[in-house]
Amino acid sequence: MVLVAKKIFKVKTFFILLILGLLYHPLHAQQELMLFFDFQDEVWKQDGNPEVDGVYFGTLKSQLPDGNGNFKFPDGRLYEGQWVEGWIDGEGSLSLSSGEQYTGNFKKGVFHGNGSYRWPVGDEYNGEYLKGLKHGRGRLTFPNGDRYVGSFEKGLYHGEGVFSFSNGAEFQGSYRNGLREGKGIFKFANGDLYEGPFVSGMPEGKGIYQYQGGMTYEGEFLQGLRHGSGKLMLSNGIVIEGEFVENRLPSPLSLEYPNGTVYLGTVVNGVPDGNGVIRRLDGTSYEGGFKNGAFHGEGHYLYPDEASFQGTYLEGIREGKGIFNWPDGRSLEGNYREGRIEGEILLTFSGGSSYQGRLENGVLAGEGRLRHVNGEEYTGSFKDGFYQGKGRYSWPDGQLYEGSYEQGVRQGKGTLSYANGDRFDGSFKQGLPSGQGVFTYADGSIFEGEFENGLMEGKGDFTQKGIRFKVVYHQGKMQESELADNEQGSCKFPLSETSAQVSVICSFADGSSYQGSLVDDLYDGNGTFLFSDGTKYVGNFKSGEFHGEGSLTYTDGTSFSGSFDSGQPSGEGTLTNTKGMSYAGSFQNGKFNGEGRLALADGSGYKGDFQEGFYHGQGLLKMADGTEFEGSFIRGFAEGNVEIRFPSGSLYSGQLTARLVCDMNQMNCSKNSVYQGQGIFTSSWGDRYEGKFQDGKRQGSGVLVTSSGIRLEGEWQEDRRWNLVVYDPDGSQRGRYENGVWNSP
Repeated sequence: MVLVAKKIFKVKTFFILLILGLLYHPLHAQQELMLFFDFQDEVWKQDGNPEVDGVYFGTLKSQLPDGNGNFKFPDGRLYEGQWVEGWIDGEGSLSLSSGEQYTGNFKKGVFHGNGSYRWPVGDEYNGEYLKGLKHGRGRLTFPNGDRYVGSFEKGLYHGEGVFSFSNGAEFQGSYRNGLREGKGIFKFANGDLYEGPFVSGMPEGKGIYQYQGGMTYEGEFLQGLRHGSGKLMLSNGIVIEGEFVENRLPSPLSLEYPNGTVYLGTVVNGVPDGNGVIRRLDGTSYEGGFKNGAFHGEGHYLYPDEASFQGTYLEGIREGKGIFNWPDGRSLEGNYREGRIEGEILLTFSGGSSYQGRLENGVLAGEGRLRHVNGEEYTGSFKDGFYQGKGRYSWPDGQLYEGSYEQGVRQGKGTLSYANGDRFDGSFKQGLPSGQGVFTYADGSIFEGEFENGLMEGKGDFTQKGIRFKVVYHQGKMQESELADNEQGSCKFPLSETSAQVSVICSFADGSSYQGSLVDDLYDGNGTFLFSDGTKYVGNFKSGEFHGEGSLTYTDGTSFSGSFDSGQPSGEGTLTNTKGMSYAGSFQNGKFNGEGRLALADGSGYKGDFQEGFYHGQGLLKMADGTEFEGSFIRGFAEGNVEIRFPSGSLYSGQLTARLVCDMNQMNCSKNSVYQGQGIFTSSWGDRYEGKFQDGKRQGSGVLVTSSGIRLEGEWQEDRRWNLVVYDPDGSQRGRYENGVWNSP
């Protein structure tokens, strides 16, 4: 409003209030006169020029305008109203040549108090003035229909006010220096509404912006834009929360949906797009890629029960590689198509078992492999989740089934190989041998006939070691038998016996025979077996083999009496032959093994440890000539620390090694034990050598003391005296050998 006051009262560089205040004439009688005001000299005068001086017509007092009067400015302005002591003061009206007009109160030449100011374009102010400026309560209207009603200060909007726009927009709140400043409410023409603080006319600080479409923003503003921490609540109930930058949505941002779902991540066009995390009230969550609001790309989905899916999505649907994990430890890995997993998969169970193969319509189908945590494994065809068709089932102990399955059960033709070497070939029903089949035992025995519920049932043929028997079984036990004559031989069974163990007499085509107990068609219990060459075994049998205590006598007179295991002497026993050899001790797999005593016809013998038929370990070997070896033996030869006692009385104590000696003329080799390393040799005539040996000869440092007391000390080479010092019995030096040559002192 300062500019308006200047337009009205411009007199060079001073306001009219200053001019009028300087002029005073002491006229006491009030009368109507005409006065001129000289703007150059700033004085009132009786005469003047209206083109350059202001003209007053009205009442005077003390030669000054006082009361009512008119004043016309040289520029055409006209004032009509009250005067006091030469000042425009009180009620009046000021009209400008431009068409502007003020009507209201004046104080000492300026607008002061209530007044109305109109502009020719249609603007109008009605309200309070102070010192020429709009100040206090007022109303300012504009020709376009805009209107302000509120407080003014120094001509500017200041304090509380309401600005109504012609388009329907409205601001209600605080102004400062003509600009919106502080708290306020701005209603936009389109129905939007802002409530909050303003700075320099723009929303700034924490406020609320309500959009006409139902969207609401609550948070920070800067220069009229959403900027800083805030929440954008969409009309559909979704809440976007995060750090906004110049009206742009935050990235990443937080979206909160009406149902309590929360999204944190990147957003494009108001929907999740890019990487983000979404969490629902029921406990489900997803972390990964989004596109147009749907899961897209790599992602991890977690269910309330802690089940989870990790893999790829396409427009919200699982597509491509993925793995589903259950809370109990199960997992399913494979390829997804349109949300369903199909084709090759890897299914891992909570206990550690796993399936690798095909999946169709959510069930195991086609070729696959199922591995159990206990080591069992099935490889073959599946249908509707069951083993179906050809398959192979193996156990960790070596048992194996190969054949047909129906709904997970062995059914039809198949072969079942047992861990002990037995095998069944034939028909299965409900998982067990049933119908026609052949059972082959590990020892080669064969039963061919009918089976029921896994047991031999009915008539059949049993063949053992080439002998065929006609038998009848019931629930796996032999009930009847009859003589089965054939070209290999025949056996007689006592038909009255119904127990598992029966006594038989068998004669075979090759001249051998057996008489004794039979269990499950095998020699078992006490019996006698006579071989075709006359060899005879008498003793215990088990599963068709010599087992337990027994005696075996060969036609050449050799005999063994003792313990057997799986057909071989094992354990304690005695072996003798007609040549004077005898052995008493431990056996393993038919060979001397462990402690034993061996005696030969020539008087030689050995007592000690054996291994696989060899002297091995600690023992005493006595040769036919009386020589004795006592100490360590390896694979039949004295080796290591050994003491040798010769019939002549000589004695060796020390290291021996087994050496291979070859005669190239005869093209043969033999192995002998020789002195090797540190040792002591004492001859029968009293000489004593202590030192090193190599290949049975003195080699290296050593000391020889003869029976006469002469002492030779030094180095030997291939049993020759090489570099030695020779001492007499009294200790005096007799001489020395240098490189094998004797030198007297």
